[in-house]
Amino acid sequence: MRTFEGSAVRTKQQLATSNTATNEAHVLREDRSRLAAELDRSKAKLADLTRMNGEAVRRIDTAMAAVQKIIERETKD
Repeated sequence: MRTFEGSAVRTKQQLATSNTATNEAHVLREDRSRLAAELDRSKAKLADLTRMNGEAVRRIDTAMAAVQKIIERETKD
């Protein structure tokens, strides 16, 4: 009878361990999904910031060229 009880206890512990592992795997999958979505949002934001940076550089270059022309015109007079 003791062997049966010991076996039942071990089986119960194994099931508890299995359930814990299953739950942990589920949590890890959820974390992975959340992190993947966050990474996608970050990549999209980076792309937007890169595009906006390029536009800002273009505008600054245009403004600098205009200022340079004004300075050249003023120094000729």
